[in-house]
Amino acid sequence: MCIRDRSTQSTGCSAGMADAASGPSCRRHSMVVLGATGFTGLRVAQRLQASLEGCKPAVAWAIAGRNQERLDQVLAELPANAARPEVLIADVDDANSLRAMAESCSLVLNCVGPYRFLGEPVVKACVEAGTDYVDLCGEPEFMDRMLLEWHDAAVAAGVYIVHACAFDSVPADLGLLYTAEQFMANGGLCSAAESFLLLHSGPAGMGGHVTTYESAVHGFGSQDRLHEIRQDLKIKYPSSVFPLIGPKLARRGGMFWEDRCERYGMPFPGSDAAVVRNSQRILLSRGECVDRRLTPQYAAYIGIESCWWKSIVCCCGALFQCCAGCACGRSCLLGCPGCFSCGSFSSEGPSPEQLSQTSFTMRFYASGFASRQHGEVTVGDPDMRMVTEVRGPEPGYVATPIVFVELAKCLLEERDALCGSGGVFTPGGLFYESTLIERLGMAGVTFEVVDVSIDPLSPPVTPNPTN
Repeated sequence: MCIRDRSTQSTGCSAGMADAASGPSCRRHSMVVLGATGFTGLRVAQRLQASLEGCKPAVAWAIAGRNQERLDQVLAELPANAARPEVLIADVDDANSLRAMAESCSLVLNCVGPYRFLGEPVVKACVEAGTDYVDLCGEPEFMDRMLLEWHDAAVAAGVYIVHACAFDSVPADLGLLYTAEQFMANGGLCSAAESFLLLHSGPAGMGGHVTTYESAVHGFGSQDRLHEIRQDLKIKYPSSVFPLIGPKLARRGGMFWEDRCERYGMPFPGSDAAVVRNSQRILLSRGECVDRRLTPQYAAYIGIESCWWKSIVCCCGALFQCCAGCACGRSCLLGCPGCFSCGSFSSEGPSPEQLSQTSFTMRFYASGFASRQHGEVTVGDPDMRMVTEVRGPEPGYVATPIVFVELAKCLLEERDALCGSGGVFTPGGLFYESTLIERLGMAGVTFEVVDVSIDPLSPPVTPNPTN
């Protein structure tokens, strides 16, 4: 096992980010936030500036987009302090502007979606410029296509291309790794885990921005293409054999009642399971460097707290899935997002009250084996159980900027210590040795062990919920 002692790593503002802009490549900026004029991009820029305030030496960064006037408006909303960014013009339809932007920095934070249509030109510019890239993508078709088409080039260029660096899907990806590590810290082995996303809202309810909705529509509409890409990936990059420890985890479909969290459950419609699977493939490809106990079986679900919302989700979900499968249906969905989401998504996005009153818990119910060495247990019932949680504020537009910014800073400051030398990654496959979990905890997205139980017939162990 090659997990480093995280306590020796920096979790604050360090010279590493400043060095990224002043090293041999003489990059003018350490980071550029592309798409800073968007609903989420603005919040990423605000979060980044707040996190850089007071850094010594000051960290040079920039915001970028295609419209000078809107960029100036964003700049006017940011505090006038030493962490104030520069402004760059970059358009995904202008390859030269993207290349100039990428060459000016060490890391691009891409907030421009839907990525299926707008992401690849930015990836291309970053690979060609030797610039690392992170995004907010929760679109499996785009992530797998970039792996298929750009992984080899990114490895050759020594560039990290990292997808799903936000609420989609860092809590699930790192949460599962954290859970597996806690089993190992308690002398056990994690066989399988199920996650349940639990959303908590106040009197104002919850809301989303229409761009999030649009990405979901196009994501559901790309299932056929996704299947083709995955077949090509199996040929180009044969998957590692996933170890099956203990009984096979049964995946549940449809709607069901879950006693453990006292909510209705259904398969999570986002990218979490796909991202976790890709990270596990990356980890297993490292061979003996990575303990295979870090790759338990996994299933992702969402919890629904009332019969009323159960009915709404079932009806809207069935209609959404049916319409997203054809161009005409997608046109209808995109033409009236409020109608097809029962008013949840709008061009205005969630209100300040909705953002402040909403939070999330991602709860992992994991099972495994106590006091057993890897390789000894392949059949039989698990005798150790653990509950862990990832908690944070409103997921889409408050937790997402937190996660995105902390991950970007971690990449810049700990780049030389990361496994590998470039390529296309998902978070767990790249950051499993880093201090990212600690950084997120300090920023308000916490990981913790809630409960550990061991069957009486098992050899006694002392629960140890620390890293």
